[in-house]
Amino acid sequence: MTLRWPDGLLILALVGTHAQGQTLELCEQLLTPPEEASPLSLGRYKAQLVQLQDQLRAIPYPGEQLANCHHKVSRALARYSGQVARPLSLISAEAAYLAMTQDNRRTIQINREACLRQDVQADQARTLALSKRSVGRYLFQAADTGCARSVWLAWQNRGGTQADQHLGTILALSHHQARERGYDNALAWKLDGAYLGNYQQVDQFLRGLTADSAKLPWKRPNTPRYSYVDAHQLALTTLEQLARLFGLELAPIAADQWQLWDGRRFLGTLSLAPADRNAYQGLQRNLVGHFPGMGRIHYRQKERWRGEHLSELAGSITSAFYHLAGHHLTHYLGEQQEPDLLSLPRAIGLALGADPGFTGQLEQGPEVEPLGFGPGELLRARLSLTFWHQSLHHPAELIRQQQRLFRHYYGVDAPTGWRPLSAYPKLVEQGPLLYGNLLAKKTAMDLVDLWRSGRISGPQLWEEIFVNSNHQGYSPSLARLTQSGH
Repeated sequence: MTLRWPDGLLILALVGTHAQGQTLELCEQLLTPPEEASPLSLGRYKAQLVQLQDQLRAIPYPGEQLANCHHKVSRALARYSGQVARPLSLISAEAAYLAMTQDNRRTIQINREACLRQDVQADQARTLALSKRSVGRYLFQAADTGCARSVWLAWQNRGGTQADQHLGTILALSHHQARERGYDNALAWKLDGAYLGNYQQVDQFLRGLTADSAKLPWKRPNTPRYSYVDAHQLALTTLEQLARLFGLELAPIAADQWQLWDGRRFLGTLSLAPADRNAYQGLQRNLVGHFPGMGRIHYRQKERWRGEHLSELAGSITSAFYHLAGHHLTHYLGEQQEPDLLSLPRAIGLALGADPGFTGQLEQGPEVEPLGFGPGELLRARLSLTFWHQSLHHPAELIRQQQRLFRHYYGVDAPTGWRPLSAYPKLVEQGPLLYGNLLAKKTAMDLVDLWRSGRISGPQLWEEIFVNSNHQGYSPSLARLTQSGH
């Protein structure tokens, strides 16, 4: 018998049993397309795939067979989303590059006495692991600028001498795949359907952003002071305030659990849970006409908070609201959404959580500073755009561009021996759309400015950005909001 909607729930029954040998058999039955290819039956089948994918994602430790089932579900959904299979040679080259950038076994020797770490035993002070945590801690504690710069340079170059070879292969194979699809290059392909639709628009956008400081990347950051807060109460009041801002209603179900309502429309259930850091975990998406959503907001349980933590919490909450806003099936099949604005709902939360106009309405909370753009993220975004704009990989040209950008943003010459993009995972993970987070942040900052000045309301933001985007791109909504704000 072929299993049908809503039998996707059966997959969860296998998690707590010893019947793992039946998992893939059941999975295959759930993935069997309907015999009747009517629009209704096909829509229900696709919805079942979406629900099954969510359920599998929510399992903390899925094991090999459930992970295999998730892979099969994702492939089945990809057939309806228009996603193009990526060549194995390209996947292999990307994996090799990422392996070099994320290999935490690399170390450097520290020989100068002035550079030795003071927080470890003497026999360990001369070896430093090139991991993000170890390097970050060293730079925060380093008193000697020359030592800090050497460690930072080693961290930037951790990809090794083979990085350029892998980058050349990735660029060539990406362009080849794009040409097979009828595009001139990979950049033109990925920008098709984006909010910024060509290289010139992206370049102009990035050039128009101003860095909020010129502090050298290896110098100790001016970290804001911690504030002591009641973490649970702060998370609760932030959730309530954001719901109120957007015109939503939280109806309590149990302790730290609510139904979320948009007027008379039930969106799903939300819960709050303590964790090591602020984040949102989507348990089930709200698919219009099929099932409501479920989600969990994790809040930082430590009592010491900085402004950035409050911003992250607000971003997690607006991500939850967007997740539960209700989206049509086409939304999950990759239609209409601008790929460079996918992080806009979260960015709106980040901007609100860093805006005194919003945080001043909370009973407690750390001091906040408005969002800005760091010189490092602007430099990397423009350097990455230069990389993807090349027809062939030219390391020498990237070095010259890197030197120009470093002087532009920092006012001094770049360190000698710095290999551009030697170890930058986002270059591969986000590809030509790497600038998208900056675009979303700038767009969110502009929208929050309009809200703070009273030119648009919270319910307008909700309707245009969180609701209307379930059947169209963001562009029409942004045009209407901008027009309303004038």
